[in-house]
Amino acid sequence: MSTPKLPVKRPRSAFVKRDIQRMMREYEEAEQLELLVNTPSTLEPMDLEDTVSDQVCMEINVTPEEPKTKSVASQKSLSRPPQRSHYTQTKLKGKDKECQVSGPKTREIGVMCDIIPSPQRQLPRTTCTVPLPDPSPATSDPGSIFSENSGSDKDYEMESDYSTDSEGEDDRCPLCAQITYGQVENIRGSCISVQQDCAFCQYKRVWTSQGMVGSVPSGNLAISCALLYSGSLPTKALRFLDFLGMPSVSYSTFMSHQKFYLQPVILDIWTHQQEIYFEETRASGKSVCIGGDGRADTPGHSAKYGSYTVMDLDCGKVIDVQLVQSNEVKSSCHMEKEGLVRAIHKLHQEHVVVDTIVTDRHVQIKKWVRETMVNTRHCFDVWHVAKGLKKKLVALAKEKECDDLHRWIKSITNHLYWVASSTPDGNGDLMLQKWSSIGNHIQNLHDGHGSLFPVCTHGPIDPSRRTKKWLKPGTKVCEKLGMILTSQYLKRDIPMLSTGQQTSNLESYHSVINHFAPKMIGFSYHGMQSRLLLAALHFNENVARAQASLPNGDKGYSITFPKLKMMISLLDK
Repeated sequence: MSTPKLPVKRPRSAFVKRDIQRMMREYEEAEQLELLVNTPSTLEPMDLEDTVSDQVCMEINVTPEEPKTKSVASQKSLSRPPQRSHYTQTKLKGKDKECQVSGPKTREIGVMCDIIPSPQRQLPRTTCTVPLPDPSPATSDPGSIFSENSGSDKDYEMESDYSTDSEGEDDRCPLCAQITYGQVENIRGSCISVQQDCAFCQYKRVWTSQGMVGSVPSGNLAISCALLYSGSLPTKALRFLDFLGMPSVSYSTFMSHQKFYLQPVILDIWTHQQEIYFEETRASGKSVCIGGDGRADTPGHSAKYGSYTVMDLDCGKVIDVQLVQSNEVKSSCHMEKEGLVRAIHKLHQEHVVVDTIVTDRHVQIKKWVRETMVNTRHCFDVWHVAKGLKKKLVALAKEKECDDLHRWIKSITNHLYWVASSTPDGNGDLMLQKWSSIGNHIQNLHDGHGSLFPVCTHGPIDPSRRTKKWLKPGTKVCEKLGMILTSQYLKRDIPMLSTGQQTSNLESYHSVINHFAPKMIGFSYHGMQSRLLLAALHFNENVARAQASLPNGDKGYSITFPKLKMMISLLDK
């Protein structure tokens, strides 16, 4: 029994096409090989494709037929009208992106000064060859930071690879007097090193644009000093120099200089200034009146660092600064008390007698001073008390039926300052009766305040000249205002108001800190400490400076207009 013959499977047209292309390539390679051996080919070029196609069909026993248009492979092999690809359709006409960006022709920044033609001859372009400047000004004085040639334009000429063929004395070898050229060997920030090699006598020497402090270029160290000691932020300042194209140090170099050179210098100078103050205070034998206040590095109740400053209110100098980190205490609210404890311990070690201390109304500090510093008088700064009182009055004036209190807020806070200044002996009972008189005064009652202060000290009041309305007894605003003025917390603190020294200079010192250590920028522990001490040195140096004067000799003043005062004046109009 004979086995049935299986039908011959017809190969795909794509397979036939690939084989035709493969055999064409093989035939072309064989034809090239025959041409190399000078063997003439028997096939004509026009019959090449037909011959290869017939040979492939004979091998696979298939008769060639035209491709069908319904198969996918045949459709791919059909010739189609030329179309743009997706990339070509989306591509912009004209120049490509790189050419469009770099279209305008500009000059390098190093030769912008040569736009205006000069009468001198044009400098030929060379490769990193520059004339060697005079080495005497920079190398003769290594300690000089700003030498004669360190800031000249020759440094930038060396960097822009320009040279001159002038035969000056500086271009010649000091041994054989032959013309030599220097080559930029190294650029370290603002320092440029140029090496001179003589091709005749093999003489070599190196010139630097600035002196060296050990192994550090003095110009680079001067840049780091200027950044830190001026209170600038290194990231912004170095970015400015980078945009300007001015050679400068990197951020890591600045941090290295700050750690190993600048911060130790600040700490040494501050320690030396403290020792001078303590020696003078011990030699005088007098007790001091100090003021203390704390400052957080960031606004809010989640500060990382808290600094406490102690100032001698008699001379107005900062005598101690303590920096406390929040993880050293229970929470950030306890940093102020811990700073005061460390500062008082420092004064006790130096045998400085504290007679009076003026602070704000911090409850932790109030208790600690009362229990620990028994022989020291504790007073409250009037500005801090008035600040807290004003907040309560402003909140009350915003309530319904309390609009008349707006015009009395300034008078009430001024009365608080008058209570402290008019009682220089610090009589607490008298100060309390003076303060209680304001509650009667706003109701047009000017006597019967108390045994020590029975009558108001002002003269007769002209009703025609008054601008504020008297508060009527029994009204909502009068009752709530009386509760604020006679609160137990305020009546307990009024007798402790400071009648002499205040902490206004200490608040001025805090504004100086904002310049050296802004609250919006985070610093490390040593970075914050160095900037606090730097602000203290700056403040102590300028504390005794005379008041500014005008060209005609009069004293200069800066006039400010509070927003509330301007609003009241507009309402009066």
